Amino acid sequence: YLIATDLQLAKLARDVTNGTTYNGQFFKLSEDIQLNAGYWIPIGNLANKSAINFQGTLEGDGKTISDMTIRWNVLSTSSELCYGLFSSLYTNAKVRNLVIDNADVCNSPGSEGAKVGQARTLGILAGSIKSGTSIENIIIKNSNIYFSEAIVQNGKWFGIGGLAGKILDNNDNYTL
Repeated sequence: YLIATDLQLAKLARDVTNGTTYNGQFFKLSEDIQLNAGYWIPIGNLANKSAINFQGTLEGDGKTISDMTIRWNVLSTSSELCYGLFSSLYTNAKVRNLVIDNADVCNSPGSEGAKVGQARTLGILAGSIKSGTSIENIIIKNSNIYFSEAIVQNGKWFGIGGLAGKILDNNDNYTL
């Protein structure tokens, strides 16, 4: 599949969130894509333990995804929510040769952040990356991840990183 527009990328996000993992399928960016029409909803289900995640290949072909804005808040009772271009990347997913420019990931003003016992993982590429995922030649530039308010309280935790909020091995141990 060729992806040339923000609407085509948003359709991929919607399809994966609705249950199509595209396991073994190949996608290639054929143009630079600006995501400046509104807030970005990550590709895949926001709940980290969900099996609904992208499992195909995204070949960026050196193209740029720019102006991605994510504003997150408490919308779920899930124990962990993941935010980035992708929510989570798990076994079989491949992302390569992609530039992400001018991304902005922040909590929504007035958001509680996370309820007791909940977690948020935030990254520009993905909130969470698990072993078996292949990430190659990803460039992130001119991008920010931040909190607009002090929201970290007892029983809450946040994994934050430029590439991913957390990276796990097959036994769910943190790794890099």
